[in-house]
Amino acid sequence: MHAPPLLAIIPAMANSEGPRFQWRLVVAVWLLPTIADVADTYIARKVAGTPATLWHVVATIAPGWLIWILFTPVIFWLGARIRLTWPPRPAPIAAHLLLAFLLALVHATVYPLVFTLLGMTTPRSLLERYTMTVMDWTPVSMLLYLMTLLAGYGLETSRRERAQALRTTELEGQLARSELAVLRAQLHPHFLFNALNTAVSLVRANQPEAGVHVLTHLADLLRQLVHGVEQEVTLRDELKMLDSYLEIERARFGSRLAISVDVPAQLRDAYVPGLVLQPLVENALRHGVGKRDAPGHVWIDASARGKVLELRVRDDGPGVALDAAASDPPGVGIANTRARLSRLYADAGVLSLHNGGSGGAEVIVSLPLRFTPVHAAAT
Repeated sequence: MHAPPLLAIIPAMANSEGPRFQWRLVVAVWLLPTIADVADTYIARKVAGTPATLWHVVATIAPGWLIWILFTPVIFWLGARIRLTWPPRPAPIAAHLLLAFLLALVHATVYPLVFTLLGMTTPRSLLERYTMTVMDWTPVSMLLYLMTLLAGYGLETSRRERAQALRTTELEGQLARSELAVLRAQLHPHFLFNALNTAVSLVRANQPEAGVHVLTHLADLLRQLVHGVEQEVTLRDELKMLDSYLEIERARFGSRLAISVDVPAQLRDAYVPGLVLQPLVENALRHGVGKRDAPGHVWIDASARGKVLELRVRDDGPGVALDAAASDPPGVGIANTRARLSRLYADAGVLSLHNGGSGGAEVIVSLPLRFTPVHAAAT
């Protein structure tokens, strides 16, 4: 995954204020050691009997600290380009140690330059003073580099946690507002009518137990929706909810419908958006099996590809017209699911819809493979 530039962290360091405050914060952080070092040097020289004016001490000490105000965004940028990871890898660590050493050499030029610009005379040559500064300051400069690098990662983590918490709050609010819409839009009235009509038809055909079976599953499905759907559920619970829906559809279509579910046991505890499969299966039934006179087949499966979980729903119907001007588009379920994936997983949540090579439509949902819900991972 491409790392976001850590230069963006400085504008996020105090997001309640504007960029001016953020830079003031950076300046304030580096002013603390500046003031401490100036005061310590000024007092030490007085005690030692070699006093110097305060201006002279500030001019010789402060630039070496204040230059870190400019170094800070550079270090953040380098941290984004060469990321330290856990568990640690030798290559990034070695790269940052080398960069810390190079920055220490750059930092060591500040003091000789200050002496030269201020016209101060010293018994040592410029090269000798630079060499002494390198020897004295290199360990400190490298340590400051690494501390700034880790502070950048800390700020980035904090920013991500705030963004994730905000996103989770928005998603929970969106879910609460949309539960009735789910009943109206994703469980269309025609589905409820068809389910009830199927139950009545079975009773009239002297199959009362089959009719009760349909009504029982319809009640189970509605009860789960009315009680509320979690933002994320395990794939096991998602399949359990889907099973109530499929039992109704099996009774409705009878021998015209075959459904295959292939989900490995090790993936059933992975977390997926609640109610992600039902609208996709409904689309497959409506646009696939529902348009055939011959028996139809719907396949539902899950697989892991590295750190990505793929959910796939496909049918052997006539396929779908994918252009925007189609008279019978795939339906709101596809658009709603795609929007939820984007909100929940950003660029890592993708829904693709295409027609299979041997006919029928196929929907593939790709999302991060994780075994904790997204709001638990963010806390």
